[in-house]
Amino acid sequence: MKIIYTALLSLLSAGVFAQSNVYPTTGTPIIYDYSPGLTLQRNTASGGYTQGIQTKLQNGDNNWFFGNLHDGQWIVSKGDHQFPRFTVEANGHIGIGTTYSRSKLNINSSGSDLNGGNVDIDANALVLQATIGSRSTTIGPKIEFAMPVNSDGTNPWSLARLMTVAGNSSPGDATGKMVLGTRRYYNKLGAGSQWYFGDDLVIDGGGNVGVGTLNPRAKIDVATYINDGVLGSVLGRLVEGDDTGSGTFVGLRGFGTQSALNGKSFAIEHSFYGETNSSISFYRGNSRTGGYLTFSTNSNYETMRIDPNGNVGIGTTTPNEKLAVNGKIRAKEIKVEPNPATWPDYVFESDYKVGTLEELESYVKINKHLPEMPTAKEVAANGLELGEMNKLLLKKVEELTLHLIEKDKQLQDSDKRLTSLEEESKTMKELLKIIQLKLSKP
Repeated sequence: MKIIYTALLSLLSAGVFAQSNVYPTTGTPIIYDYSPGLTLQRNTASGGYTQGIQTKLQNGDNNWFFGNLHDGQWIVSKGDHQFPRFTVEANGHIGIGTTYSRSKLNINSSGSDLNGGNVDIDANALVLQATIGSRSTTIGPKIEFAMPVNSDGTNPWSLARLMTVAGNSSPGDATGKMVLGTRRYYNKLGAGSQWYFGDDLVIDGGGNVGVGTLNPRAKIDVATYINDGVLGSVLGRLVEGDDTGSGTFVGLRGFGTQSALNGKSFAIEHSFYGETNSSISFYRGNSRTGGYLTFSTNSNYETMRIDPNGNVGIGTTTPNEKLAVNGKIRAKEIKVEPNPATWPDYVFESDYKVGTLEELESYVKINKHLPEMPTAKEVAANGLELGEMNKLLLKKVEELTLHLIEKDKQLQDSDKRLTSLEEESKTMKELLKIIQLKLSKP
């Protein structure tokens, strides 16, 4: 009897819903089909391979379509199936705003203006929103990148994150900050080591980029502390020798200076096969100021220094002049600019009194050097000032020239006297001849 009753109920239901595929307007329609599941199936292939649910407005217009399209896509469309808004491909790819997805997630829009953004949210962008009730400088939307421990995808651990927070807590201020960091085991908050995300790369609201700091104070601020000889950053590497030790590179290294006045603060160094080849070192000096530079070559041996006074030393660490060289100098030309007011042109003035050669002879015999010229001991102790020495040498040459001029005058006068004597001698000889002739006649 139960079987007959069930059959009659089924036929009655089929007859009612065959006439109208519309759920009752009252009550809550419930479909019970637990084994194997609820199936939505076309009873004809007419009209293509579209299976789904089409919702309509009261006036009969199509509203939304949910279903399968061409056996290869599950879509959500506005209107009917010809206008998909959301697509799931058979290979697991998901498309938003596109009928065909070429990646795991393919979002299609009309594009965003590079210089846009003067709106609350860009309608053409992918937006992650954190609903926290107010602006926060520590809480915001985040993207995490994870990798599962097990091959079936279970037990995942996040490895890195990309996060944004407010650049400040002022209401109505849209300034933002972006933080990129990897996860690692370290003591980030001073409460012991844990698996924290690092604040490794930061772009603040002013466009400053920080490495190792949440608050960069320059357009590029590498703010990780690099005391105790730590290599802070590398500017470039070469292939040769880069697989040995720390490699072949030009980089910046930091040193501790708190306990050492005049200690080294930083060094720009060239490393080759892991060995420091050459470097430029920055020393702190005795206070906040007073620093100096050294330049090292060969096996990082210091060869030049610029001290706090601007003196340059080559081959010496204690330059006491603007340029101090402990070694030979070769040059095409050396130009010295002495004080023109002291240049010894005054020697040729009419009122200049040059000493006599007798006085000079007496001075040289006693002092063993020319007047005003430095002695051998003074040169050995103080060196030789080329400008001053050239000035003194020129003065002595000019004084010698005056002596020569004077001696030339004396020679010319002597020549005149000698010529006169020769003429007088000639006259005397002629007179003697005349006298001898007269005396020889009887």
